[in-house]
Amino acid sequence: MPTGYQTPGLLRDMSIHNVDELLWLSGKEASHVRYTGSRIYSQALTEVHEDFDDALLQFQLGPDAIGQIQVSRNHVAGYRCETWIYGEDGVVHVGEFHQNDTEVIGEAFGRDGALDRQVFPLPPAASDAPEFVARFAPAYAEELAVFIRHVQNRTAFPVDQNDGLRATDLLEAAQAV
Repeated sequence: MPTGYQTPGLLRDMSIHNVDELLWLSGKEASHVRYTGSRIYSQALTEVHEDFDDALLQFQLGPDAIGQIQVSRNHVAGYRCETWIYGEDGVVHVGEFHQNDTEVIGEAFGRDGALDRQVFPLPPAASDAPEFVARFAPAYAEELAVFIRHVQNRTAFPVDQNDGLRATDLLEAAQAV
């Protein structure tokens, strides 16, 4: 992190969006949350200090599901954003890390092997822009389009402050244990 960066800590800074994603994808409320973390490497490279370099969160999602989130400031790419969803009949995996910032891979596996694999090209970004700008540009554009559409139509937004509060409350509960 650059000198002067203000951080609320690794969990709130890096995993808040992942917690929100986990809750949205599962459609469930978390009844228990726990985490562990460590300082391995990146703390030695900056004057900015926070609670952890790496952390693992685990959520109980109802009686039959768990969710896990791993965050790190030590990954070779600066960050890694992957999603794995395991179900009774297979696995969906989005974001395979292969050090290629021009595409995102999505794949699905069933009990008998691979079902589908798709490569999604990313739009080009300015050479001095962080990788996440290109990776999430289509999502940012769609988010803005949805916002404008709902303002123009005077309709309720698909998300509200409660979604953000729910994710924040879970991180606070994890850190309170």
